[in-house]
Amino acid sequence: MADEIILRNTTMAYVMSCERKFYYAVQRNLTPRKKAEPLDTGLLAHEGLKVFHHPINASKPVNERLRLARASVQALAKETEDEHDTDFDPSMSDNLIIGYASEYAQDPLNFIAVEQPVSYEMAPGIIFRGTIDGVARNSMGKLIMVEHKTIRALNSNTIAYYSRSPQTLGYASLMERVFKEEPDSILFNFLIKQKVPKYRREPAIFHRVYMEQWRRWAELVGKRIQNCISTGVYMENRYSCHPFAGRECPYIPLCWYGESAMTLALFKQGTLGSGSNEVTAAPAA
Repeated sequence: MADEIILRNTTMAYVMSCERKFYYAVQRNLTPRKKAEPLDTGLLAHEGLKVFHHPINASKPVNERLRLARASVQALAKETEDEHDTDFDPSMSDNLIIGYASEYAQDPLNFIAVEQPVSYEMAPGIIFRGTIDGVARNSMGKLIMVEHKTIRALNSNTIAYYSRSPQTLGYASLMERVFKEEPDSILFNFLIKQKVPKYRREPAIFHRVYMEQWRRWAELVGKRIQNCISTGVYMENRYSCHPFAGRECPYIPLCWYGESAMTLALFKQGTLGSGSNEVTAAPAA
């Protein structure tokens, strides 16, 4: 369908946090090019892990898999250098991959898929799409969903957050549809960004009811989006414009002052937010 709306995890969160932000990001296709440093580091680390764990490389020695992974990270960093913050250092991602290969040189997991696509129709023409970082079987042949996370510190709150996040539960629900088998568990593969990187794998306890709840919730979100489209009303959430921690919302110029040539220019420059943003914009509806 030409008029399908495709949602990813980030844009799904926009619907729940601020409908107006969802409108500008998805309906108007106004997307800041500059990404925050944690997103850059995570993107490159995921690229390296994808290559390192790819089934096509499974029979290769660890050092060869590491060489291929590092080369892929460096190529992606070069390809996307215009999208990074000026102070971004890709060596952090490279160091994470080097340490990871050493930590898991003898890996008990047998990866059968990397970057596995999943999708779900939340409402007619409204599709959620995601990508599971890895799917593996453990030593007992049980199906495991693996999610890579690059973080600065790890504590019980971090684990609880990821274990119950809509992204995690949604992916587990949709993974079952792809593999025709319920995942035995979810494994968070933490890469901890420190001067000397640390690594930890943490299993998450989950139940089938969580996956069923996610599907019902996703369908309600789909109806909410349908209502926004049919009424043309996208309510802004002013509480999310200036968060207590983190960056200002980049859509402030458009949301607070209306869409015009001037506010679009302010948005592109990142004048009222953080960093310089260049965008591509779809025609106004």
